[in-house]
Amino acid sequence: MNVSQSVEIHFHKNNRLSVIHSSHTADTNPDRVEQYCEIALTIYSTMKVLSNLGASRLTAMVAQVLSDGDKMIPVFASGAATGGFELLPEPVEARQRIIATIEARRTDVSFRHRSKGFGLLSRGLQQSAAISILALLRYFATKRADDTDYLKLLATAARNCGRNTAFKATDRLALSAEILTSTIPDGFGYPAEN
Repeated sequence: MNVSQSVEIHFHKNNRLSVIHSSHTADTNPDRVEQYCEIALTIYSTMKVLSNLGASRLTAMVAQVLSDGDKMIPVFASGAATGGFELLPEPVEARQRIIATIEARRTDVSFRHRSKGFGLLSRGLQQSAAISILALLRYFATKRADDTDYLKLLATAARNCGRNTAFKATDRLALSAEILTSTIPDGFGYPAEN
């Protein structure tokens, strides 16, 4: 498996968001590999944001929502809930954005997460970062709304992230890898070994 993905969550005025997502793979089973990478991107992004937020009321609120992933993801997929923000149907660039990139190979995962346009004092970044978690979950849930197996994995990923918020920042990458391993069944997204 060798796949790379990037996602940009653009923050417009009045809680309006747009998502720009791209994926590149040369594997023989591209859809399965892309699904694996989407779940990995969600987990790594979520744990990065929760790590940055630290022990706070905002973290506790996000963790509670994530812990109810089994209920939240089907509602996002059906379009019955918004998460408190409008997700624009077409990607539109904005000055403020959160960007995450991931490269997954059979042996390792590399991940990068950054923000742009929030200014020197990072005004509004914490709230936007928390919303970005829900935006990413909602985006992937609606993108693959007809794939119940994928939605179950996405719900499991959300739940596992929500239940693992009490960790040290230095543990974030190792914990993200553990959550990914416990969320995705063995062999999911990987071509058979020769």
